[in-house]
Order: sequence, then structure tokens, then C-alpha cells
Amino acid sequence: MSGTVAAETAGQQASTRADRSRFWWLLAAIAVIAFGVRLWFVLTLARRNPTGGDPFYYHVQANLLADGKGFSEPFTFSRTGRLIATAYHPPLFSLLLAVSSFFGGTSWFAHKLVASAAGTGTVVVVGLVAREVAGSRAGLIAAAFAAVYANLWVVDGILMPESLYGLSIAVVLLAAYRYCRTPRLGLAIGTGAAIGLAALVRGEAVVLVPVLAVPLALWANRDWSRRLRQLGAMLVAAGLVIAPWTLRNLVRIHPAVVLSVNADDVVGIANCRDTYYGQLVGFWSIRCYEPTPPGNEVERGRAYRKRGIAYARDHLGRLPYVLLARQGRMWDVFRTRETVLLGRIEGRDENVSRVGQRMYWAAIPLALIGLVLLRRRRRPILPLVAQLALVAITGVLAYGQVRFRMPADVVLVVLVGVVLDALLGSRLSRRRTADARPSSVHP
Repeated sequence: MSGTVAAETAGQQASTRADRSRFWWLLAAIAVIAFGVRLWFVLTLARRNPTGGDPFYYHVQANLLADGKGFSEPFTFSRTGRLIATAYHPPLFSLLLAVSSFFGGTSWFAHKLVASAAGTGTVVVVGLVAREVAGSRAGLIAAAFAAVYANLWVVDGILMPESLYGLSIAVVLLAAYRYCRTPRLGLAIGTGAAIGLAALVRGEAVVLVPVLAVPLALWANRDWSRRLRQLGAMLVAAGLVIAPWTLRNLVRIHPAVVLSVNADDVVGIANCRDTYYGQLVGFWSIRCYEPTPPGNEVERGRAYRKRGIAYARDHLGRLPYVLLARQGRMWDVFRTRETVLLGRIEGRDENVSRVGQRMYWAAIPLALIGLVLLRRRRRPILPLVAQLALVAITGVLAYGQVRFRMPADVVLVVLVGVVLDALLGSRLSRRRTADARPSSVHP
């Protein structure tokens, strides 16, 4: 009897190992396809290299880092050769590209390949997140959809930090779900560290501290002492990850900057006449920069923030409409034709933008169904909903931009995997039931 049980147990373990091996092989195959899609885009529709903007900033700064010139302001260096310490953007995307530069890959093409690798990493981690919430098949489906979802791979070819931001958000989700399953101190530290890394890619990710870390730690444990201890661990871990950058800024940048100057500039360029009453309502306008205040980048940023806040206060009656317009642009339900046209500012191909828009609209109802399914299965949805809250808050504090929606797009592909897995599972179940029915016997 015991021998039979042991044999059955050994058989189950072997089957489990085989399933895991199959999952990893299939996920690796999907990753290869995902990188191929991104490489095709880089070699065809994204061949043009920008001469300014954020992509130029990260590309040049990465090469400066590899040359030992530190986090220097790229535009001034390109014009004059002067090295001026900067904290205009958080550091992590430049650091990632600098790895390529350090080994000789200093070209635009090399940096786009690095961004494509980060985007491929997003696909892999999305698969792991979906497996965590709904099983291996859901993980593979979600990864396959992420591999071809245009709103993910388009940012890789135009060298925007959202390539790495999407990966960091997916890592936050994976850490948070593993913490939900087993709320241990080590996983609490990992979740906090993941949030800190996301904030070093895009500063608004610090919003995940109040909307994810705090409720997650309080929800996952019944004992108040464990709740507070693990919440403290999350906060300390996030702070320790961010601290080296902040300390560097305290030493090199005056006045001091915690994460980035860009956050101040954004307030300025999102609050002026063009973005309240003009064609660009809810978006940003280059004319909001005028006139340019004096001083270094920090002083100018603070002046822009002060100007933007003052304009918002002076137009409070218009502000509700502007906030709705920002959300509409962010979620691509307001002036959607403009969304495609405005994407050209970032170097997006119009046809790719249209494809991404249609894929996004088709995925929205599936994502909503996915949230309902997870609730019915008593699976936590807080980590997913927190990303949606992050995007909505970003729209309130900044302006409506599709690429700022990256955390929601990562959630979207996960939930599509959950729903398609449920549909496939239901269909297979019906087929097995039909096959199991005895056939009718006629005399």
C-alpha cells in the first residue's frame, strides 16, 4: 500500500517538473519572438534617430557615463562641451544604456537593442505575474499577447524610458503577488526594493508607496505588529534603493533634488492657456515654457512649478474640465485621432500608434472581465488596481500622455491572459464532458 502511494507521489512530482520545464521552454520561445518583433521595428519603422527630447537625453548621457563624465546634462555638453551635473531625469534608464556604451555599444542602434532587451524582459515577467495569479497557461497567454502588444514594443524603438519602466512595474507586480501568497519579511523587503527601482526609472512610481505598499502590508497580515514591521521593511527598502541617487544630488545639485527636476517642469508645461483653452487641452505645450526663467535647471524647474500652480489657481473654474481631458487623453478616450498625431512628437509611427490604439480598445473589456474573475476566485487584485491608480494620479498631477499609461498597459496584458485562459479552460472542459458522455445505442 505504501509503495503504491510512494509511486503515485513520485509520478505527480515528475509530472510537475515536466510541466514547469515545459512552461519555461515555451516562455523562452515567446521571449525570442518578442525580441524579434522589437528588432523588426528598430530595423524598419524606427530607423530615424531623434535630435532632441528625452531619447537624445538618455542616449548622450549613457555615453557620458561610460566615459566617466557622470550624470552630466547632455544638451549643454553637445552644444558647448561643458559638463554640468544634472538630475533632470531619474538615473536608471541612462545607467542601463551605459552598460552597452561601456562595452563599445554607443550608437543609437545599440541603445535601441538594449531597450528592446528590457522590453523583452517585460514580456517574460508579465508571464510570471499571470502564472502567479491564474496558472501556467494564463502566464503563457499573457506573455504571448505582451510580445505583440504594440503599446509595449513601440517605446523600445523610440528609446523612451518606459521600456525599463514597464519591466520595473512588472517586477513590482510579481513581488507584490508573491508577498500576498506568503507575507514574509523577505518578500516585503523585495516588494519595497522593487518600488524603489521603479521610482528610479520614473519618479511618479513613488506613488506606489501609499497606494500599494501601505494597504498591501496592512491587508496581508492579521497581527498589527507584523503589519507594521513589514510595512516598515517595505518603506526602508524603497528608501535605501533611492538613497544613493538622492545623496548624490545633495552633494552635486544645488538646490537639492530628491528624484528629478522634470517633475517640476511638468507642472509648468501642463498648466497654461494652451493646455486649458487651446487645441492641446489636457496635454502639454512648448509655449508653456515661455518666458524661460533665469537660473540653473533646479531654479528654472521651481519657477515653472510655481508658475503652473499659480495658473491653475487662477483658473479653478476650468480645472475640472482640464483634469477630465487629461484622464481622457491618458486612457485614450478623448480626441483619439489627436493621440495618434501627437505621438509623432515622440517619434512614433502613425500606423503603429493606430494598431496600438485598436489593440488597447479591444483589450479593455477583457481586462475588466479579468478583474471580476480574479475577485470571484478570491485572488487579490490590489497590486493590479494600484497600477491603475498610479496612472490616474499621474494624469491629475501631470498631463494626459499615452506612454504615461505604461503601468496600466502591463496590467492590461496580464488580465487578457487571465480571461483568455478562462475561456480556453471552459471550452476544453466542455469538450472533455462531451467526449465522456456515453454514445447512444440504438436497437
